[in-house]
Amino acid sequence: MSGRLSSLKKKELQDLAKELRIDADGLKSDLEARINQHLAEHQGTLGSNPRYTQFYSSMIASPGPVGSVAGGYSRRRSTVRSKTPADASPLARRARTPSTDETASETSEASTMAPALDLLVGSPSATPLARQATQTFEKMSAVASSASKVVKKRTAKPAGAALRYTTRARARLSTAGTVNALAAATELAVLVCELVPTTAKLGGFTLPWAPYVTAKAVVVPDVAVLASYARFWLPVLFWAVHAVGLPALASYVFNFTVVKAPSGRSRYTLDPFTFNVVKLLLAHYVVGHRTAFWTPFAGGRAAVDDAVDALPYIGSAVGVLTAIYVAILL
Repeated sequence: MSGRLSSLKKKELQDLAKELRIDADGLKSDLEARINQHLAEHQGTLGSNPRYTQFYSSMIASPGPVGSVAGGYSRRRSTVRSKTPADASPLARRARTPSTDETASETSEASTMAPALDLLVGSPSATPLARQATQTFEKMSAVASSASKVVKKRTAKPAGAALRYTTRARARLSTAGTVNALAAATELAVLVCELVPTTAKLGGFTLPWAPYVTAKAVVVPDVAVLASYARFWLPVLFWAVHAVGLPALASYVFNFTVVKAPSGRSRYTLDPFTFNVVKLLLAHYVVGHRTAFWTPFAGGRAAVDDAVDALPYIGSAVGVLTAIYVAILL
């Protein structure tokens, strides 16, 4: 092996670069510059090695490693510039000719960047580290993706079932019949609360381990009223007949939703509009004006009138407006 790197073949330069643990890719001129740069930076350790002494003796007459590296970078830049149409003109080439200061700056920049490039690209220890980091990132991404799929799969069924149940409940509640049922349930709850007074008292008691603490008497509903026909069941039956029974019978007979149904069948079993109109008339003329002597369970009229007061009017008005609104939409 001769003393000059320029006399070596590219294969020999690549072997020498691998031996020195530097990047062995690129043109022959780049390999010479890279090897010269490495020899110059490690002259203290490699200068005493007989294998590399011949190269140090030839470096005295040849340009230094810094100049070689700068020349390699300059040749790369000139090659890239020659591919552009603007460099074909002599004026453009003259304008792009660097001055002495610019050449020195590029040489210094090249000598500074070369070790960093060699460390990032050509160092054998950097490539496994980067590969390991990439593999770790890919594994983490795969785990996150699989966890996301599992969460979506486990939450899809409950979410879908809840959505179906909610849709069905909304469809059943968004009807005129549901509005009438809620109004009737409200009237019945108010009536029962008025008929069952909270007069029963549970006596106080004393704790054996705390005689100074005495519990107060608790007032609860008097459930004994449920056994009285005159005080409880008679008013409830009167309300049931006039607020639910008779309006339901009239709405079944006079069902105007048959007219709008295309198949001849009624849209509702009980016409909500007729139901609320009849309920409103009964609340006004029977319950409110004391003309219930001819109706069933007339003895409970006074208790119902005192308990529900204006609730039948409010419920009937809301029911009529709902029936009209639904009829317009459908």
